[in-house]
Amino acid sequence: MAGKTQFEVDFGLDLSSPDIDVVRAVETAIEIEKLGKQFYEHHARASDPVNRKFMEFLAREEGKHIDQLERLRVNLKTEGKWIEIERDREIENVAEEVRSVAFPAGRAAKEGVDAVIAAIGREKEIRNFYLRLAENLKEGKGKEFFRALADWEQAHYEFLSAILAEETRFRMET
Repeated sequence: MAGKTQFEVDFGLDLSSPDIDVVRAVETAIEIEKLGKQFYEHHARASDPVNRKFMEFLAREEGKHIDQLERLRVNLKTEGKWIEIERDREIENVAEEVRSVAFPAGRAAKEGVDAVIAAIGREKEIRNFYLRLAENLKEGKGKEFFRALADWEQAHYEFLSAILAEETRFRMET
């Protein structure tokens, strides 16, 4: 993965440094996830009922990431050890629902599509941040943790891409 991510620029980090301050990187990841949670909560309030459900789900997912990163931060500070990421499979159940709902039309549809497109970009950027962090860490457990978190973000990206496909399918078919 080449070049700095936007999050590195925004938060003043250099993940390519041989002396990455891991705790600072984790604290930055927590802040990034908090911003993501706020993004999804905002769009949940502003969305139609169908998109609201998916945005609320993604806000909960960001909360799970925050919890994992908080546990890691505490463990690194107190014991100097990495933890294994705990991931549930709720996304699989919610992803199945995408194929069975009727997305709104008109203005609500445009607003929903705009929010999903913005979310896709956000998920891609955070995935790239985690991949770059994993790539540049020395510790194998750290690499595993952030690759797993990147995989989780990739699942969000794919979930949102499926929503976008469903939301725009009718327009593309007509």
